[in-house]
Amino acid sequence: MNIIICEGKNDAWFFDEIMKTHFADRMYTFYKDNNKNHLDKLQEMFGGTCYTYIKKQYSLIIYGDGGKHSITTALNRVVSETLGKNNDEISIILIRDEDGVPYDQLHTSLYEILEAYSKDKTKFTTYFPKLEQNNGLFVLNHPKSRGILKVALSTVPNSLEKQIASKTVEFKNCKDRKIPKSDSHEALDFLADKYYSGDKQMLIRESSTWLSNEAWVSNVTNLIT
Repeated sequence: MNIIICEGKNDAWFFDEIMKTHFADRMYTFYKDNNKNHLDKLQEMFGGTCYTYIKKQYSLIIYGDGGKHSITTALNRVVSETLGKNNDEISIILIRDEDGVPYDQLHTSLYEILEAYSKDKTKFTTYFPKLEQNNGLFVLNHPKSRGILKVALSTVPNSLEKQIASKTVEFKNCKDRKIPKSDSHEALDFLADKYYSGDKQMLIRESSTWLSNEAWVSNVTNLIT
């Protein structure tokens, strides 16, 4: 089972399109949108008998949370529902924008989050999971099961919105001086209005073909496939 946890619906749309080549109808994508919070649904999918059904139906789950500060919550929900509760190998890829923060710093921060979680006495009262690092991956296992949980961090240079806006300008040969320069989200909205009748999802999905050979995209597909 493979799980991608990313920052929001833009990322979910983008990686949904990227992964169609590899997983076709064996994937399920959903995200937090406006007032609809699907975090409980994410937790339910990996808990108890639901997980047995889900793993037979899908090889990949993509979940877009409400931003970089809340994807840790989604990660913790998945870990708590799977670690020590099955004998499967589950791979989680956490995707976030760099936003000017060095990868090593983000990697260390993720390690500290997982380490604190593995020592949380409110989650594990008798046996504590073991946390190891292997070729950049974090590996968690629990003495109550033969299951392994692998967690990898993958980052998008600057931000996904900036990457897409830049490629759209390049591919559309856009020279419109009205494109917002300082806010990539506004630039994306502007370009969606200009070329896609305001359909931002269409723009993001099409951009996946322009960006599919970028190193940061290939890193994600290599981690899964």
